[in-house]
Amino acid sequence: MRRRSLDFTKGISVISGQYSGVATFGKTLLLRSQFMTITKLTILYVFLFTGLITTAYSQKTEKTLTPVVLQLDWVPNAQFAGIYQAIEQGFYAQAGMDVEIRPLPKGQSSVDIVLSEDAPYVFGVVESTVLLQAGVSESGIKAIATMFQDSPMGWMSLDSAEIKSPADFAGKKIGIHSDGLGALDLVLEKADLSRDQVQTVEVGWDPIILVEEKVDLMQGYYIDEFVRLQLLTGGKSNMMLARDHGYQAYSQVIITTEAMMAEHHDLVSNFLRASRDGWKYAIDHVEETADLVIEKYSPHLDLEYQVASLRRIAELVSPKGQLPLAAMNAEKWKAGQDLLMKAGVLANPANLDKLLDFSANP
Repeated sequence: MRRRSLDFTKGISVISGQYSGVATFGKTLLLRSQFMTITKLTILYVFLFTGLITTAYSQKTEKTLTPVVLQLDWVPNAQFAGIYQAIEQGFYAQAGMDVEIRPLPKGQSSVDIVLSEDAPYVFGVVESTVLLQAGVSESGIKAIATMFQDSPMGWMSLDSAEIKSPADFAGKKIGIHSDGLGALDLVLEKADLSRDQVQTVEVGWDPIILVEEKVDLMQGYYIDEFVRLQLLTGGKSNMMLARDHGYQAYSQVIITTEAMMAEHHDLVSNFLRASRDGWKYAIDHVEETADLVIEKYSPHLDLEYQVASLRRIAELVSPKGQLPLAAMNAEKWKAGQDLLMKAGVLANPANLDKLLDFSANP
């Protein structure tokens, strides 16, 4: 038999190949591990860098918002719902503004506050009649827009009092506020009555005094105090609106300064546009807006009260289906002023050409 010779070189070659495969495999694992490590680090750096950029951008955005003050002429409630939603929905922020809402301090005037405010960007809210009586048309105040196209002011009474027209005011005890004397005198004059033929007393804002029969009539707002009176009486009450008896006025007029109009016209226009969008949203989402009013601004208020109030407010914001903050009419201002002059409520007429400026209303 022939012995098979052993080929050691082949064995060595095989073994060498095996070791080479192991080395290659190990090298591959090492490279893959290194690649995964680099990839993870890269992803981490990307996230960190993106976060830093986002944070920096966010901080920059917040810093670039212009601080704006809005001075109300009353306490926070549904009357200013459109303003609240303009903040909540980000309309002011999108327009580059950070709006601060300030309730009216007791015993002060929103007109005086706007004129004396140190903040460079300031707006205010006021009734058109109050503005006319303030005699500030030469002081640098500008009436630029209005939230309500008519005044919601009037006189409330119980059904049992059977007061159906201004002629029935004779001999009655009427609860009033100081800002309503002009409207009362105007309505009395149209009914051939004077103030000495009625008894007027200064009262607060709660219509419970009608239920308690402390007064026969009480001045109030159709969108506010009358809503409460209706709830208190189960609907057995009525209201005589001043607008139905010759009183022509705008309500919740937005004012600013002459300097604002001259130096920051674009900001004024953007503020009004965002306010309009806020009012549109508020009217389209009544219950959601009522929740917002109570949750963030007036937690002591009643939800049913605010919902009912908002439904009435919608009638004043958009009485003919127009967009909120629709343009005011200079002729209506003049007609209202003429009536106040005729009734002896206004001694000197305002310079309407200087007082009114609708140029920023979008």
